[in-house]
Order: sequence, then C-alpha cells, then structure tokens
Amino acid sequence: MTRHRTRTRWYLAAATAAFLTMPTYAAAQGARLNLDALASLAKGAADVTDVTLDPAMLQMAGGFLSSDDASNANIKELVSGLQGVYVKTFEFKQTGAFDVGIVDPIRKQLTAPGWAKMVSTRESDESVDVYLWREGDVPGGLAVLVVEPKEVTVVNIVGQIDLKKLAALGGQMGIPKLPGVK
Repeated sequence: MTRHRTRTRWYLAAATAAFLTMPTYAAAQGARLNLDALASLAKGAADVTDVTLDPAMLQMAGGFLSSDDASNANIKELVSGLQGVYVKTFEFKQTGAFDVGIVDPIRKQLTAPGWAKMVSTRESDESVDVYLWREGDVPGGLAVLVVEPKEVTVVNIVGQIDLKKLAALGGQMGIPKLPGVK
C-alpha cells in the first residue's frame, strides 16, 4: 500500500471519527428532530414510551388497516405521506424528578429556519408547544412538546401532513392523542 493511500485512509478515518463524536444536540435534519438529549430521562422515569416508526414500519402498519372502515381509510391516507413518527414519553412518580431544561436542546432545534410555532400554552408549571415544519406552503412535519410536573412528551411527525386528518392518528400505533388537536 502506498504512503498516499495510507494517509488518505487515515484522513478519512479521522474525519469520520470527528463526525461521529459531534454533540448529539446538533440541529435537526429538516423536520426530523434529534431526541437524544432525552435519553437521560429514562433512568429516573417510572414509565417510558418510545415509539419509532420509520417509513418501512409505517407502510407495514398501514397495511394492517382495513380500507373498509372510514376512519381506517383516513389513517391509511395520512400515514402514506409520512416518513417517520417518533414519540418519547417519560412519566415520573414525583414532581421535580427531572430538570425541565432537558427539552432545551429540542427547543433550540425548533428555532431553525423552516419551523414555525403554531400553539403555545402555559398553565402554572405545565407547557404545551406545537410547531410546524413547512416545505414551501406544504406542512412537512410537526413537533409537539409537553412538559408537566411529572411527565415529558415529545412527538415528532415527519412528512406531508394533512392537519385536518392529524387527529385521527391519536391513539393509533402507539401515538398518544395530541393535546389541542381535535
């Protein structure tokens, strides 16, 4: 092997290692959020829900839905435009069991161009924020952050979304009912 090839391989290996060790709170890739910052919540949580539906899983799940039922047909149509559904919920037994700042890296991602805040509610120590990712005039993703005294929930839906049909996903395929969406 020549010295040039060895040096080139070393540079490639160093560049790959540098890329892989970048902070996990890096900016979102389009509508897909990096939710790695939430991993530390699992240690102290009483209940953890982690839903990861990539395009292949969404297609497979949609295949189980009958088109004969009108509500299933709507869900099937909605799912066909999605590229991913990611849900993380952490429930705790006691108030104050986690630092509410844990969602700050996710909030930071939602300040990137393309994201727009649709809804924001605050009630004493509870907050709900809903963001929409737009690809031109078409909704290309959705993020919901819910922080309560004993619970943190983040929902990230990637792909073309018909907001009128979005509520139909609540309670299906492990996806919780979204607050404020009817």
